Amino acid sequence: MSKGVSNIYKIGDIIKKYRTELRYSQEHLCYGVCTPGNLSKIENGSQIPSRNTFEALMQRMGKSPEMYPSFMSEEDVEKHNLRHKMLFATVHFRYEEATELLNQYTSGYTLDRLDEQFAILIRCIVLLQKPENAKECLADLTRALEMTVPDFDVKNILRYALTREELIIINNIAVANNQLKNEDLAIRMMIGLREFLEDKVINTEEKAVAYTMVLYNLSKWLGAKGLYRESRDISELGIQNCKYYGRLPYLPHLIYNKGYCCFHLSETAAARRSMIQAYYIFDALKNPLAKHVLKFIKENFSTPRSHQEDRSQEPEELTQQ
Repeated sequence: MSKGVSNIYKIGDIIKKYRTELRYSQEHLCYGVCTPGNLSKIENGSQIPSRNTFEALMQRMGKSPEMYPSFMSEEDVEKHNLRHKMLFATVHFRYEEATELLNQYTSGYTLDRLDEQFAILIRCIVLLQKPENAKECLADLTRALEMTVPDFDVKNILRYALTREELIIINNIAVANNQLKNEDLAIRMMIGLREFLEDKVINTEEKAVAYTMVLYNLSKWLGAKGLYRESRDISELGIQNCKYYGRLPYLPHLIYNKGYCCFHLSETAAARRSMIQAYYIFDALKNPLAKHVLKFIKENFSTPRSHQEDRSQEPEELTQQ
């Protein structure tokens, strides 16, 4: 047996091992990704999966595909690296960079169905920064999800095995619905995603991205509905998640959300402390939201206070007043 064929068998054995451990049928695992017949051939070593197919199957089982790069073609490697860079850019709110990378991705390579799904996702993440694009993005994201999960029902989300991209698509469908004033539906979708991420076996790296994103959106939308206690608690959970997984980009946003809710709950000391923390992190990251947070602090916490209160941790712009 040649070395290449040996590697194929190993990949098939790995997929079958994880699938049987999870008690997934072939139909359940591969639904929308490949046919059960193709999965059977992959598992018995007679067919090589594409890198996209392999990653999708592994992600649905909560396993990291990064440990198994041996059968990637040169084009697979290039596309994989571009996908990683695009996701990284969007997570860090660098949307112009994500757009440039997306143009390279769509113009430089032959795209399969999963590639096209990913391209739609990145394009819509960028477009959703402007609410006027929400209707168009909702239609496109729904179409992208239907490529692999044609019967998706958020009420029964726990019955699905979902990839990272499918989770992020559902998150952004919720974002689009929220921008279209379908707030209750958006919140239900976030609650469903939270339940999925807490219930399912999810790869740590994937959970670090998706779970933080879901908690951030859920805390923001609950706060906007005036559900301040629920939003505060979700924000705190998100803050702890950021610390545990090192998700710095979302940390100041969640701290701000917590401070905003504490302010409306008349938890003044906690609100002031959170807002000051959010200000410093936004400022260190050169995020323009630092000015917004500083304005909020000045308008709501700049009144004279007891000499017993410590002002040493406040922004210099306040202590010099």
